[in-house]
Amino acid sequence: MAAQKILLATLLLPALFFACKSQQPSSSTQATPFVGLQMNGCFGYCPVFSLTVLSNGTVRYEGKRFAEKEGRDSFQLTPLELARLQAKVAATNLWQYPEVIRSEVADAPSADLFAYKDKRTKRVSGSID
Repeated sequence: MAAQKILLATLLLPALFFACKSQQPSSSTQATPFVGLQMNGCFGYCPVFSLTVLSNGTVRYEGKRFAEKEGRDSFQLTPLELARLQAKVAATNLWQYPEVIRSEVADAPSADLFAYKDKRTKRVSGSID
């Protein structure tokens, strides 16, 4: 269970860090989803938002409720940031984890992590407690 929480934190923290950048995205019609994060609500004021990182480093953000920034936005990772994120995602190997990581905390916000590879999608859902 501790390793699974570390997994969520490993992917969540860089995503939150990158969400604060304000660079403009590059335009590419060939970009495909690479990794994603969806933060879901709780019984209180937990932020609800989603991030999707595309293969070209474009990050799409949508703040839905109680997020610091509500609405849609996007920005561009530098090549170094994208390479570091790709290395972290590869090292984490989301494909090895079960689809649901259970928690005993009733009011913890939940998160869904997504990895995309060769037209396949891996989703891991769990709570951030």
